[in-house]
Amino acid sequence: MTIHQILSDHRVAVVRELPQYRPTPPFNPSEQFPENRAFFYYDRNEFSIKSDPSRSIRYMAIADGLIGGEKESPLSPTPKKFGFVMAATNPVALDACIASLIGFDIYCIPQIYKAFSIEKYPLVSFKPEEIEILGLNSVKSIKDVFSKNMFVPFEPSCGWKGHIEYRAEEHK
Repeated sequence: MTIHQILSDHRVAVVRELPQYRPTPPFNPSEQFPENRAFFYYDRNEFSIKSDPSRSIRYMAIADGLIGGEKESPLSPTPKKFGFVMAATNPVALDACIASLIGFDIYCIPQIYKAFSIEKYPLVSFKPEEIEILGLNSVKSIKDVFSKNMFVPFEPSCGWKGHIEYRAEEHK
């Protein structure tokens, strides 16, 4: 069985299990055509944008998260042990999974939550709740990441601090 057979559009594979950890700029999807959407919708034979994504494209997003960057990341990150290598066939699913695993609320990050509602040239055909996480024994969804306290809390950059961290009381 190949990785593409294991991973469908809404699955994210996590290669290493994380031990339980106990804690002591705007996106405008309207008329923009970001590069990753161009990758999915550009017809290489006809040199044009098509309204349906090309199904002949095989895409794999891989995130090396053994050491992550927190605080003023990505420009001046402070290294932090994270311990994950992840792969997905959908970039939005991978971003949502990573954000959750570092303790960020995907509904507070416009680049992620708005990606689920793009109508023209969409990147996803599923909801965040449908993302399946494979490889973490007790964690099967983004909801599980938080309900089972399986995230490593990263400190966001100063402009985002206090705005994107997951807060359980806001999700009850």
